[in-house]
Amino acid sequence: MKKYLRFSIYSGVTVILIVLWTRMVFKENLSHQILLKTAEISVAKETESEYKPMAEKDIQYYLRKARRRNEERQLRVKQICEKYNLGIYRDHNTSSLINHPKTPLYKVFLINTTSKISWCPVEHGAFETWLFYFGLLSGYTEQELGSALDLQDFIRQKHPAREAYEIEEALQTTLKFMVVSHPFERILSLYKESKNSAQRTKSNLTQNQVQSKRDQAHTINSRDKAMKDKSLEKHSTEFDFQHQKASFQDFISYILDTEFDSTLGSMTRLTPYYLLCTPCLLKYQIIAELETMMEDQIYIVKAADLQHVSKTPWRSASQVKPYSSHTGEEKKKYFSQISKTNIYRLFEKYKLDFELFNYDFEVYLDWAS
Repeated sequence: MKKYLRFSIYSGVTVILIVLWTRMVFKENLSHQILLKTAEISVAKETESEYKPMAEKDIQYYLRKARRRNEERQLRVKQICEKYNLGIYRDHNTSSLINHPKTPLYKVFLINTTSKISWCPVEHGAFETWLFYFGLLSGYTEQELGSALDLQDFIRQKHPAREAYEIEEALQTTLKFMVVSHPFERILSLYKESKNSAQRTKSNLTQNQVQSKRDQAHTINSRDKAMKDKSLEKHSTEFDFQHQKASFQDFISYILDTEFDSTLGSMTRLTPYYLLCTPCLLKYQIIAELETMMEDQIYIVKAADLQHVSKTPWRSASQVKPYSSHTGEEKKKYFSQISKTNIYRLFEKYKLDFELFNYDFEVYLDWAS
């Protein structure tokens, strides 16, 4: 009898548990469906209560850290430029072994004279964030910026071309900053983003559009050959990201075979910082790094008095984390495909950037095949 009662109790409890579990699963599924239906609305209607402003003591703490780090970066840039006898640090009685531009690439800069801030925009280093900032400073609304197909071209429409002397004057009277990242991470990001973008573009093209683009390319190539313009020929061959077998090894080989110079051609996205932003020719007030971007962004916004533009940097201290665009495993996956010889060659290609901004490449040698 006792065994029967015990069995009945266990059975009853089991049934109750099954019923409760079924109801819970049903509620979870229902909640999940509701969340899916309202996700877009929830994102669009982010409330002020969800935003956690950073305490003033935290802001001051990160500002002190960023300021100290920035002074160290400025000093290092000066020392490396002096070491290689470059730019404004050059001793004209001594020759330089590095091919270096004599003047900055003025037209690459985005300058807002009203807010007195200048930026050397390089893709990858918080690029979209600061494009958005400059868009707001230029008078665009967030809606306009959000709907722009090419954000940089869209923003530059409000920054008409100026004469070199005008840009030089503006650079002397504004706060200049640049954002850098590890050269190899920059290369990997460009490969992945461009590959994905090219594949999406290719899948969206109709056969007629593909043929039209081929015809246009043929016309352009014929014209270039007729012109025999060496400066154009140097940049005439783009890496074919749309090719299905365009591997990372192919991309690295392409970079190694490309001659960088101080002209603005199709390779701008891969041009080393020392050629593109010329830190040996300009004294940047702030040199930010992607790895410490949140703290550095707070410093830039505070130094340029841009708190009114966006509240993005002013989040709670718990949200300030080191940033890296790729995990160690992801970097290892790609760079383990590259030989040690080519890792060394790639380092030599970006050697000055490595030295200027104190990056190393030892771990990439460990990963190399």
